Amino acid sequence: MLELKNISKVYKSKKRKSQALNDISVSFGESGLVCVVGESGSGKTTLLNILGLLDSPTCGELFLDGTNVNELSEKKKDEFRSNKLGFIFQDLNLVESYTVRQNLQLVSEHDDIETSHGELIELLGIGELLDKLPKEISGGQRQRVAIARALIKGSKILLCDEPTGSLDPTNARKIFETLKEISKQKLVVVVSHDVDTASKYADRIIEIENGKIVSDKLTGEEREKDRELRQEGEKEHKAIVSKRRKAKQLFGIAARYAKLKPVRFAFMSVTALLIFVMLSLLTAIASYNENSLIARTMHSQGADYFSVTKQVYGVYDETEYGVSGYIGHIKMTELEAEQLEKDFGTEADRVYTYHKGDLKSVSYDNNSHPSVPGFYSTTIQGSVELTNEFIDKYGYTLYGRLPQETNEAVLSEYAFRLFKFGGYMPDGYDKETIPINTRDDLIGKEIRVDRNSDYKSFTVVGILDTNLDYERYDFMGERLDDELKFRYSEFESVYEISPHAVLYVAENYIERLELDKNSIAHVFIKPASTVKGIKKQLAVGDLKMRDNLPPPNADNETNEYCFYKLRNEIVYGVKAVNAVFETVAKVVGIAAVVFAVILVLLILNYFSGVISDRIKDVGVLRTNGFSKWQICLLFIFEALILSAFIVVASIIFSAIVLSVGGHVFKSFFDLLFFPVSFSILQPLIIIGLQVAFSTLGILIPLIRLMRKKPVEIINAGKQ
Repeated sequence: MLELKNISKVYKSKKRKSQALNDISVSFGESGLVCVVGESGSGKTTLLNILGLLDSPTCGELFLDGTNVNELSEKKKDEFRSNKLGFIFQDLNLVESYTVRQNLQLVSEHDDIETSHGELIELLGIGELLDKLPKEISGGQRQRVAIARALIKGSKILLCDEPTGSLDPTNARKIFETLKEISKQKLVVVVSHDVDTASKYADRIIEIENGKIVSDKLTGEEREKDRELRQEGEKEHKAIVSKRRKAKQLFGIAARYAKLKPVRFAFMSVTALLIFVMLSLLTAIASYNENSLIARTMHSQGADYFSVTKQVYGVYDETEYGVSGYIGHIKMTELEAEQLEKDFGTEADRVYTYHKGDLKSVSYDNNSHPSVPGFYSTTIQGSVELTNEFIDKYGYTLYGRLPQETNEAVLSEYAFRLFKFGGYMPDGYDKETIPINTRDDLIGKEIRVDRNSDYKSFTVVGILDTNLDYERYDFMGERLDDELKFRYSEFESVYEISPHAVLYVAENYIERLELDKNSIAHVFIKPASTVKGIKKQLAVGDLKMRDNLPPPNADNETNEYCFYKLRNEIVYGVKAVNAVFETVAKVVGIAAVVFAVILVLLILNYFSGVISDRIKDVGVLRTNGFSKWQICLLFIFEALILSAFIVVASIIFSAIVLSVGGHVFKSFFDLLFFPVSFSILQPLIIIGLQVAFSTLGILIPLIRLMRKKPVEIINAGKQ
């Protein structure tokens, strides 16, 4: 069953070498109690470690059930150690942070050990100890727990290293009596310095001196008397072989490990949480993108239009000091409008230059209201043919009716408020004003639009609410405080190309009056319904004029080209601060890298400490048949369990900080948007960093530790 042939073991160091075993050959039967005795340093423990596959011989062969163990892979050796070998160490090597029950569950396939191993627990008298920690029980009780753990695996061979060395005579006797009973069905090999006790209980005594066997003898006739009984017991035993440990069992062990060191884990968790939240904020800022911000803000605020203008850029002065140029708005043609519809994949609503002029029927001018410059403007920026489709598309609300005749028009809600503020001034009344309080007061009135002294009169038949955010801009009707100047600039920049500043005329107005369709000031585009769709639309903007479209001045040789520009309140606001955000993003990107490095070092250090604290436990697991992969998987599970809390908490707190911070930022800087947002990027960073580096923090020291022999790991754990 178990045989050693010409086994030698030499330990080498830089200065000397020491021979622990010298050409030992010995075989063991299927059962019985065999005691190996000798002085300290004689080689007893080395022999036991080689028998238990905890150490490898320098030369010689070890056969177990006819298999040359030295030729086996590490995985096969682990299987042999798991299924056929049990260990009881002099210092017991119980996991001190585990209860007796949990120590036994380490090697059991069943969590309910009272049911699955009740007879063994009763035999060893440890039933009342199951929920106690090792430090809470006596030395003799600890020895019986160690024996139980070795036997629960169903091992064929039980190897004991000085199992009674630290016990009083009474407990020592009880342990040997237990081992004697067990040896009736298993091979029990005991290393002991107590020759008298060994002589009393052993079936065979092997004496070692200076690494050699000097004596090997049987004691009494008990071995022969009980041979049949032991062999029968061995037959029964062969059916009791540990199955491969399942991931569920390893996860359960990992979960119990994860409960240890709560204070240190709490400190690490809070520190990691703070760093993750800061890192989320920094990475969100560092990943700032102008078009992404515009798209997110437009989508979240339900922006209802893009205004697309055609602009010309020309260089008029190019010197060694730089280039001077100009940018101006120019009209679009119907051909260009159709091309834009193809580019955007949606209909473009034309704003014609006709009736671009001054609304003369309102009693208001900037000079008479110097405290509110710019908000109430009498300028009409063009005309749009109003239809029900237009109203439904942009989500506007019409009070009154659609214009039907070429002398009928609909004013915007903005224009109505202008009349309400300044009053209505009919022609021929010597500037006598009529107060306008409700929309009905204005509907039916005749208004005039002056375009270069060319007056055109319309009857107001309706008021169109174009969803202007009056709550944001109403202050401009009363005052202009310094802290609100950004809102003023924001509104002023988009007013001239907004739906709030146009005159709405009858359907087919241009065609009925036979006006030139190529006089297009700009067009309105309905934004897409998704952030991704809006980003695609933004990509159409700022395009250089296509080759098939005529340049603005085909008959001259100026260096000019045209491009399209998308505008609305949100686009203006983002572009106004874009340069600052881009600069901040670059600086913050460096800070994010620094925080990431700190976080990585923290995670690696913590989980490396987890392994350092568990070196002894790793040795215990290895001697109890856990493979290297199983131990790695066990600690990976532990890392994931511990990381789960940090990841979930970090994601929640990061979302809260970015959300609350966004509201504070928008309020403080008077913006419609926050330059960063909580996106899928932040959870991915948190999960990726935590999982990757906690796993590395576990595996790097663990793999280094796994290169050692089990006995070396156990010895390292004692230091």
